[in-house]
Amino acid sequence: MNKSSVRWAIFFEHVGHTMTHLLMLLYPTVVLTLEKQLALSYGELMWLSVPGLVLYGFAALPAGWLGDRWSAEHMMVLFFVGSGIAGIATGLAQGPLGIACGLAALGFFGAIYHPVGTAWLVRHAENRGRMLGWNGIFGSIGVGAGPIVGASLSAFYGWRAAFLVPGIVALLLGCALALLVRGGSVVAAKT
Repeated sequence: MNKSSVRWAIFFEHVGHTMTHLLMLLYPTVVLTLEKQLALSYGELMWLSVPGLVLYGFAALPAGWLGDRWSAEHMMVLFFVGSGIAGIATGLAQGPLGIACGLAALGFFGAIYHPVGTAWLVRHAENRGRMLGWNGIFGSIGVGAGPIVGASLSAFYGWRAAFLVPGIVALLLGCALALLVRGGSVVAAKT
């Protein structure tokens, strides 16, 4: 296997773990801003996230199946692009239903990472235990950064920016990965 391909794959695997957790943890922070703007209670607003949280779990099964049978590389492109578009759609949402749909899409596409990205990482790693440890650190960075990014962007630029900026970053990462896959710089690792 080409060492450059492995390095690129590991980069996108780690960044993907950060992004999946960051994107899923934006809303619990942003919801505090939405209480005032939408005139709904915290409890009512938290219900908007339930479909996305359910999909984040249950959509992992078909995502893992597709990653094994179709292509882990293409599923990771779908993860980044889909999550990016979902984040942007959430940031542009008009009203509670739009927010709920955007969050559901974030959960659906975010579900791809763990079954596909982790398996993809294991296929590329020489020292699997160490690489999984690093991947755990990158996931934890996403867990810690989600509320910070959500709160900071909401405070300075409004709640929409809290979804738009990370959504654009995820979309750009997906486009970059797609170009690398298409150009043969990231190739499928053997099982």
